[in-house]
Amino acid sequence: MILSPGQQFRRYGVGILSLWVKIFHYIDIGHFLWARPGAEQPDNQALQWWGNVLMNALVLLLALWIWTGFGDVNLTAFIAVPLMCVFFFGVRELAMRLTANGYGLSVRYRAWKSGFPLNLAIAIVFGFWYPMAGSVYPTKNGWHYRDLIPKLGPIAFVGALSALLFTWGHGHCFISACCRLKSRHGLISP
Repeated sequence: MILSPGQQFRRYGVGILSLWVKIFHYIDIGHFLWARPGAEQPDNQALQWWGNVLMNALVLLLALWIWTGFGDVNLTAFIAVPLMCVFFFGVRELAMRLTANGYGLSVRYRAWKSGFPLNLAIAIVFGFWYPMAGSVYPTKNGWHYRDLIPKLGPIAFVGALSALLFTWGHGHCFISACCRLKSRHGLISP
């Protein structure tokens, strides 16, 4: 059974952090910690989704702040960035769930929490945002990639395609707003 971060801390306490370091779990994007026996109650996928959106929004705001040379990130950014994350991840997950439904596959959302340290490092070092999207996974226990790859492949492709189309459609507005913010601080010419 996959353990959520909350379940890991409840079961192992802060000792889980040393295990994460030993197995490089803090940068293995999309991999999960499995344990037996499983958790007593299932984790909350809605809480994972909203927590993922919040963490991505905070890291993106940090990247913007660094990208502008530690200039001011105005109130509009504090509203626009979380909304953009909600729509970006929402469109992607909706596309993936609809595709899974078309294949008759029951899925659930899982956050890629192990990628956030890498995401944070990229934001701090380079001032860029690397989205940790999470993904949808089959709800049944005991499934194997080799058996479900004909369904999981197209589901993942639709997720990537929807993110690409969303970025092309709306990302240019966000990028031009960031460039205006940078030019106002003299970091780039208008």
